[in-house]
Amino acid sequence: MGNISNNIAIAYLSIPNNRERKALCEGLAVQTFDQAFKQINLLEHPTEYAMLQNNLGNALQYLQSTHTVGNNLRAVVAYNESLKVSQKLIFI
Repeated sequence: MGNISNNIAIAYLSIPNNRERKALCEGLAVQTFDQAFKQINLLEHPTEYAMLQNNLGNALQYLQSTHTVGNNLRAVVAYNESLKVSQKLIFI
């Protein structure tokens, strides 16, 4: 179920047609990634969790919003979490 949410979020990111639609799709993508974390957690699905964190970081980084600094800080946290999990998976 979480992988489906991840794919839906990525689809939202690839829809842009005009500026308003792009902003709406970016926002929907972030919300959908957040929803995916309700189905995919670090302990049960570490690879998918890392992928979601990375994709969330990508979506947040380009999200058109008045909260640019907050979104970019949240993106950095997501990227760091993805990197931390991915590095642990390499050594398992």
